[in-house]
Amino acid sequence: MPVLTVSPQILSARGKARTGAIYVDDISLEFPSGPSVVEDFERTSSRLRVWMKGEPATVVMTGYGLANDLTPSAPFLLARRQAWATRFVSLMEPYQVQSAIRSFETGPGLYSIVHAGFEDTIGLDAANTLSFLRTRNSDPVSAIICNGNLVMARSRKMLELETAGSAELDWIDEGNTLDLTGSVQGMIRAWAPNAVVVRVNGEETAFAREDEYVVFRAGVPASN
Repeated sequence: MPVLTVSPQILSARGKARTGAIYVDDISLEFPSGPSVVEDFERTSSRLRVWMKGEPATVVMTGYGLANDLTPSAPFLLARRQAWATRFVSLMEPYQVQSAIRSFETGPGLYSIVHAGFEDTIGLDAANTLSFLRTRNSDPVSAIICNGNLVMARSRKMLELETAGSAELDWIDEGNTLDLTGSVQGMIRAWAPNAVVVRVNGEETAFAREDEYVVFRAGVPASN
């Protein structure tokens, strides 16, 4: 009997994140005669686009060299810089047909990536505190903070932790639901003018409103 549809089943674990992504390499069915591949998502060819912030005394070389398989040569890019101390800032975008990155801009500890469907802002300070914010049409989608307490969007505070920690905040259902996952404690303040539901590590929690912000407390680290 032919198979018309194939649907994966996902089980939700209590206390775990309710949003995420599933990566599928292929779909195959097991028969007594052996497996049969229904769909193979492996890409036969790919390209790599590299953006790099320019600095004085930097030399960039491209060419072809030896790869693991010595028969075909592999393209390479090499950047060298003469300086007492420096930081190489680059963005590598793999793609198949057309690049989706529109621009890559850098500033002091701040990096902006404009994609065809969204904009990412990444912050990295001298103490290696990492922050990440993704927006779509200027509306927030997700924010991540690692060992810090603040995620900014230009001049607006999007996520503020009373105690430094690591967490991910997702704006779901057009911002009507806030979903926070992470090991954080204390008061949390997030920009969410439309929020009516706030969840912390999968559990709905009470919150207060301060104009366009919601304020709530988290005190239980996320379970592994």
